[in-house]
Amino acid sequence: MEKVMSEKERYFLVLPCHHQFLESRVPLKPLPLFKDFGTTWVEGNSNLRKDWEKACQHLWSAGLSAGILPQPSQFKAAFFDMDATVIAQESIDLLARIADVEAEIVELTKKAMEGKIEFDEALEHRVRLLNGLTLGKIEQVKEQLTVNPGIRDLTGMMKAQGWETFLISGGFTHLADHIAKDLKFDGVRANQLETLNGKLSGRIVGKIINGMAKQRFAQEICQKKNWTRDQVLAIGDGANDRHLMEFVNISLGFHPKPVLFPYLNLANFTGDHKLFHSIFHRWLEL
Repeated sequence: MEKVMSEKERYFLVLPCHHQFLESRVPLKPLPLFKDFGTTWVEGNSNLRKDWEKACQHLWSAGLSAGILPQPSQFKAAFFDMDATVIAQESIDLLARIADVEAEIVELTKKAMEGKIEFDEALEHRVRLLNGLTLGKIEQVKEQLTVNPGIRDLTGMMKAQGWETFLISGGFTHLADHIAKDLKFDGVRANQLETLNGKLSGRIVGKIINGMAKQRFAQEICQKKNWTRDQVLAIGDGANDRHLMEFVNISLGFHPKPVLFPYLNLANFTGDHKLFHSIFHRWLEL
């Protein structure tokens, strides 16, 4: 679903630290250009958008951060993926390690995030492999989770702007609720693991939180709050974030997989959310 924008809108090409990479690919002058917070910004209009999109694809394929942003809207909320976006780990891989089934689960996780196998199939298979894992072991994994650098700065800035923040995870409530509480998210949605006698049964309770479920959650929140899709953005890294990104106005990739490139406005390969923080600080003042 292509995001349609007015021909008259302003666009901003954001080039953190590697302006020279594009000089041979995109005519940057005599366009208005300024530098701020360690980034280079070029202002243009929709006539340049396609050329800029091609340039960003080159940058992203090389693992370099860049993006195209429209004139900012009056944002109300941000929807975050959890694993490898908000936190540094794929949480199910940590569960796999402690359950001694790491190799098989890690491979399934990788293929699912790259879009090579269906998310639901991969999740159900991985959860079956966790059958018998005790709740005590899950508590140990909870203590191993670490948030990515800069995420507190980013969510703190959003809160200061009056935005609400939501965590939508294809992972599990045992861990997502813990992270949501720590970072003061306004809402959270994740898969619920069935437990019997203090152990995982190898099954999921209720519907799987896959890509379409992430989109539906965002739509439900927007409908409840009377927000339009132009007033929300999403941040994620893998294939199951695609449908969410199709719905929102602005899509941000944090070390995104190539399968997400067609849906992104901005990609961050620095490993630090402070890049998003600094870009948003400047962008919202335009």
